[in-house]
Amino acid sequence: MAVDTTAGTLYDPLAAQVLAQPSPLSAFWAAYRENKGAVLGLALLLIVIVLAIFADFIAPHSPIEQFRDAVRDRVTADVVVIDAQRIRES
Repeated sequence: MAVDTTAGTLYDPLAAQVLAQPSPLSAFWAAYRENKGAVLGLALLLIVIVLAIFADFIAPHSPIEQFRDAVRDRVTADVVVIDAQRIRES
């Protein structure tokens, strides 16, 4: 162990080397961020997770409830034939 005379503290080169190594998480992120496709996939996954968490605020209506009044009536062939006969009669 060496003594650092300028600061008056003990200096351990082995401890300094251990502290200089990156943590496992930062080492993983450094290797992971080099793959742009993986980072894009992670971003999309995080967006989907955030949307799932805040789904009640984004779409407050129940997916089970149906609004039949808002749907337009389908025009059937019978209605078209009856309307055509009324036009001919008048």
